[in-house]
Amino acid sequence: MYAKYAWSLHLWTMKATDVFSHNHYPVLPACKPEFGWAPIEDYLRIVREINSDVKIMFEHRSELIDDKQLMTCYTWVEQLLYGERERADS
Repeated sequence: MYAKYAWSLHLWTMKATDVFSHNHYPVLPACKPEFGWAPIEDYLRIVREINSDVKIMFEHRSELIDDKQLMTCYTWVEQLLYGERERADS
């Protein structure tokens, strides 16, 4: 699996149903796979198990959501990747 060799992960999502939409959309917990969104939570848990030192490059279009949602994006990703581990800046 590539995850153990990855130094950085370029993170964004899109919605795929009968059409592709919302390209480079910020990852949010409300964007559920059952509605056509990528399974970001599953992806990040796999990465955490294999290579929790990977760096995240947010490659989304932040102007598509408000500031509160953007902070939710960042907080959710941090929680999924680091969980209860002590953060480096603590």
